[in-house]
Amino acid sequence: MINKITTKEEKLIRKGICPDCKKKGFLAGPEGGGSQNFRCANPECGSKFNDMDLFGIERINSPSPSHQPNLMRIVRDYFRKIHAK
Repeated sequence: MINKITTKEEKLIRKGICPDCKKKGFLAGPEGGGSQNFRCANPECGSKFNDMDLFGIERINSPSPSHQPNLMRIVRDYFRKIHAK
């Protein structure tokens, strides 16, 4: 899944800071065709990005699960709420 990132997120990445966990450091991944894949070095995060140089940076996965709501918990809580009535 490829997602656009905000200008603020791109500025953080260019400074070497992950926009999701705010930790410093990235690990390089595959490169080619003028682009470079990389991911957050924090093992608890691991968010992945693709730097396409002149075309900017894109996210190549959803933010790590620790940085987004737990969908199953939300669905479970919703059904508990409607069945409790």
